[in-house]
Amino acid sequence: MTYKDIGFRGVYHQFIAIDINETTEKVCQGYPNSDKANCLLVYGYIDHTAGTTLEILACGHREKDSFIFYDSPTEKRDIIRIGAVEELELYLIDDKNDELFNRYSKRLEVLQVFTVDESLAQTRSMGFLDSSRHPHYPDDIQLYLLTNSGEFEVCWVRIEGADEKTLYGKLLNEPFKQSKCHEGDIIEFSLFKTEDGKLVCVSDGTKRQLEPANENKLKTAIMRFKNDKTNENLISIMELLRDILIWIPCNAVISDTDVEKLKKAKAGTTFKSTDDIRMIPDILQNGDEYFFPVFTSAAEMGEYGDNFSKIEKWFLEAIPLAFNNKKKISGIVINAFTEPFVVTNDLLKVIQEQGSHFKMKEQ
Repeated sequence: MTYKDIGFRGVYHQFIAIDINETTEKVCQGYPNSDKANCLLVYGYIDHTAGTTLEILACGHREKDSFIFYDSPTEKRDIIRIGAVEELELYLIDDKNDELFNRYSKRLEVLQVFTVDESLAQTRSMGFLDSSRHPHYPDDIQLYLLTNSGEFEVCWVRIEGADEKTLYGKLLNEPFKQSKCHEGDIIEFSLFKTEDGKLVCVSDGTKRQLEPANENKLKTAIMRFKNDKTNENLISIMELLRDILIWIPCNAVISDTDVEKLKKAKAGTTFKSTDDIRMIPDILQNGDEYFFPVFTSAAEMGEYGDNFSKIEKWFLEAIPLAFNNKKKISGIVINAFTEPFVVTNDLLKVIQEQGSHFKMKEQ
């Protein structure tokens, strides 16, 4: 059977063997026993932005319905987007007793970054959406958008989740006709049954009320980008940074007057500062470059954070603090001591220009 026969659910989280052909032959060079292989073992998953994807695990040899799979390379990772092999024969492998899963567990660990939240995961099981799905991008839905003129325009939306009443997703293209939403907006949509009984997705362009991004989503997006450095994955990080709270390590600086008051204060007495206490953000140096450190949580600072006061701010509020520093910084580094990610000055300016998706709450 082929991908066209079984669709994305047929390969989702499934071990599959595919014959080596001109398309896949170049990919498997350097894999153990590739010289005697005639098939590849792959594992299917969904990349939210890049669609149905096959993770190559190992070369193998197929003799009719019998398969032998070899070891994985230690420092090599390759993928195949489903469009490149959608017409090839797919051999679904029954992983009895999780033998393959355990054997290739280290290779499969990288796919954890493609795990989505429960709300989005549930939409992938909604069969009534299948007629509107893109065949290669299961999270992308074709819908009819109501424009200001009262006419409907066909657009694409990338599902981000659902609640009890509506589904919602990111509008992937700018409508040709004027409407109350634009490309990149998160809009709500629902199902509508046409006169001939067909189910279609419809939206009047109502924007979804967003909540602040959370730590896990940002860390997952960063890991995803590190594994697949596409513009779409980078944009996902930038979108989250527009609406996320972060922690900044600071040195508390008090005035000379208050220093003298502290010296004279007796043990056990309460000290109240006369002047404002200034919070000076710390700066990290790497070679000749300086970076403004922020963290997704206070705990992410580890022992380093024990030496500082910690303040929580929106990431957008941290950008001017970084730019106004006496040292010329090269960017903001997120989680510098665990899984560091540098947001360069050019990207910071873009994020700053875009602003928040919603009005920041008062701290």
